[in-house]
Amino acid sequence: MQGTRWFTLFGSGVLIASCVVLSPLDEVNPRLTDGGAGGDGSSQHCQTNAECSAGNADEPFRCFEGECISLKSPECSVVYDGKEGRDHADPNPVYLGAFANYGNSAGVGSDFFNYQFALEELSGPNIRGVPGPNITYRPVVLVVCDNADTRSDRREVVKRGFEHLVDRVHVPGILTALREEDLLEHFGTFGRGKGTFFLSPFGANQILADAPDDGLMWHMLGLPSQLAPTYVALVKRLEQRVKAQRTGVTAIKVAVVQSRLGFDTELADFVLRDLEFNGKSASANQLDGNFQLHRLEAETDLAGVAGAIKLFQPHIVLSLAGEPFTDTILPVIEPDLGGDGTYFVLSPVNLGSMEQDIKPVIWRSIDPLPKTPKRYLAINVAGAADKGLYNKYFEDLRLAFRNSRPGTENYYDAMYFLVYALHAGNPTGNASGADMASGIKRLIAPGPTTHAVGGLHVSSVYAALLAATNRIALNGTLGPPLFDETSGVRVSSGSVMCFEFTPDTEFKVTEASDVLRLDDKGELVFSSGYNVGNAPCLDDEPDM
Repeated sequence: MQGTRWFTLFGSGVLIASCVVLSPLDEVNPRLTDGGAGGDGSSQHCQTNAECSAGNADEPFRCFEGECISLKSPECSVVYDGKEGRDHADPNPVYLGAFANYGNSAGVGSDFFNYQFALEELSGPNIRGVPGPNITYRPVVLVVCDNADTRSDRREVVKRGFEHLVDRVHVPGILTALREEDLLEHFGTFGRGKGTFFLSPFGANQILADAPDDGLMWHMLGLPSQLAPTYVALVKRLEQRVKAQRTGVTAIKVAVVQSRLGFDTELADFVLRDLEFNGKSASANQLDGNFQLHRLEAETDLAGVAGAIKLFQPHIVLSLAGEPFTDTILPVIEPDLGGDGTYFVLSPVNLGSMEQDIKPVIWRSIDPLPKTPKRYLAINVAGAADKGLYNKYFEDLRLAFRNSRPGTENYYDAMYFLVYALHAGNPTGNASGADMASGIKRLIAPGPTTHAVGGLHVSSVYAALLAATNRIALNGTLGPPLFDETSGVRVSSGSVMCFEFTPDTEFKVTEASDVLRLDDKGELVFSSGYNVGNAPCLDDEPDM
């Protein structure tokens, strides 16, 4: 499952603005191998990285304390080391780690695309790498391990990935694109226990936010509680539409499907606490027969849940669950409820199933029900209010990797914050995880000294951070760097995503992000560029 500006998981030459030349997707060649420790040259004695590589068929190796260390392992078979695949042989590269969803094709997916795209800007041929002492430059070498999100042996695979990155390659920092439970399980041992800096492209639950971490764990997105107000406001808005568009409806019915995963449970706690419709709380509506709550356990009969929802005939279905809802329950209930005009409100976790589950369900219903896309909405983490930086980034990303998906900028920003945190933590030497924990705080200072991510700005940011006393505000494609310095969690909010069908052009279902946002009064308003006349959802036309 691929993440996309979401809280949890689920994965011809072009001259871009920074003058970095990227290969077309078909020619992208992250270095792949089955890896391995035994018999791979790791026992060789060495003095240079190039010596290790030359003695091992030019594969990427590191000379560490006189021993040749393979940068690859069975769990970590992707290494980004420059356009020519030779940065690993540099005398003094910077080593960093990451996790990504290998899925069926390691090196392909929104996480991989964003990692490589950002690295080409941060360490490509025009920039040459992170500035070092005496006007030297250190190329960034990134070792990417499998987060094994859909594998039954996920926990073991992730553990071996950490062992490789921390104990063998000795990286000071890692982009931890992992499930919350994997972060909780391994941070104590490999993060705080060994002084490694963790930066997640995703959000955190409250347990992660409150965990003692010595400043070593940060999150590019926010907490589930920050999304709950958007759910509440959207239900209020949909209630008004149902009562206005459906004759004789004086009280609406709402069904909620919730999983027991940490993020879903925490989100559900806040949504159900504040949810109000028909002028009453969710629990009061349940007594009136207008509210159903289905909590999914491991042994839950999903077909039975789908049947109960169909019999209930709700006007609104809220998903606070992941794949069990989108791949099993939704396809069963849409054919029955769609004709009644039921609205489906999806969660950030569901968006990992966009292509394989959500869009096919909408597509199949369009022929009998042309306005089906207007009944589907999703709550997501709000992107930047000012889209200028994001639009430029995505235009260039799509040119470099034509299969890139919108809304995956959290991976891109995370790579920038990781590299800049390393540089800011120790501008002239080898940064430790503790240095990176200090360095990231130099990137989030409020005030007039503002810089931005992106290839056009890399050299100026590197220069601004050379003086150890300088602090900047690093604006990302996600917006200004608003973080809680104590927890390391981003301060964010929710927005409403809509869907639309474009038969005259691409003849497919597409998503439109950030169509509505909360205003200062907690009410949903259209974002810049949208209004009741042109919005793909919640516009001035009926939804049935």
